[in-house]
Amino acid sequence: MAAFGISINQASADLNRYHGTAPGNMVHDKSARTYVRGNRFEHLILKPDPARYLFRLRLKKLERQQRRQRQEIFRIEDEIIEKRDQLIDQLEQRQAQRTQVETLFTIRWAVG
Repeated sequence: MAAFGISINQASADLNRYHGTAPGNMVHDKSARTYVRGNRFEHLILKPDPARYLFRLRLKKLERQQRRQRQEIFRIEDEIIEKRDQLIDQLEQRQAQRTQVETLFTIRWAVG
């Protein structure tokens, strides 16, 4: 009961209520001092549904695929940010370069 976080009284009340709802599903084994599955057990709360099970498997597969794709997007985004930062650094270095103006030659002409 500690595993479920309930008291002995609450567990007893839950078992009695379930036994009243589905009388053949569980029987008390006095020698083992526990409840066991009855011979006439029938799913009442969660009925097996193959279509639902297959749907859940497919959903889990798609969720894993989505997580992988998101991780890939984040990885590529990090690469893009890194490349952008490198380009900005290169531009800042180019802007910081000093330039000099020096006259190499002069051309003069006259119209006349």
